Amino acid sequence: MADTPTSMKAVQLDLRQELRAYRDQDEAAHAEILIKLRDYETAMLVFNARNEEKDKAEQGLRKKVFALAVLFMSILSGLVAWAAMEFNELHHDISSNTAHFREFQAIGIEWGDAIDERAEGFKEDIKQLRHRLNTHQHKE
Repeated sequence: MADTPTSMKAVQLDLRQELRAYRDQDEAAHAEILIKLRDYETAMLVFNARNEEKDKAEQGLRKKVFALAVLFMSILSGLVAWAAMEFNELHHDISSNTAHFREFQAIGIEWGDAIDERAEGFKEDIKQLRHRLNTHQHKE
């Protein structure tokens, strides 16, 4: 086994070249696979970063919407409280005015009755005066 024939050396050389060719193809395929894996990894990192950004933006938006809802509810409750106080004051004012109106109405009725009594007395006085005037004119 010391010496191999030349035909065998040629076969070995061909096999070595073939193995090198396979190895070069494998290295090229391996390099291509690594490039594709790096591209995929980059795409996944970008995708995950976008999803995280979306989640943060959505969470921020939800907080803002919640704050707006709380603000709206507090404004609404303030308006309801203000309207309730205004209606309460209005009711109190109406009650007060109704009481004053009834007092004035009672005074008006009293004055009206007094005027009616006076008018009756004036009618009687006017009748007497007319009667005196008529009797005085007939005497002359």
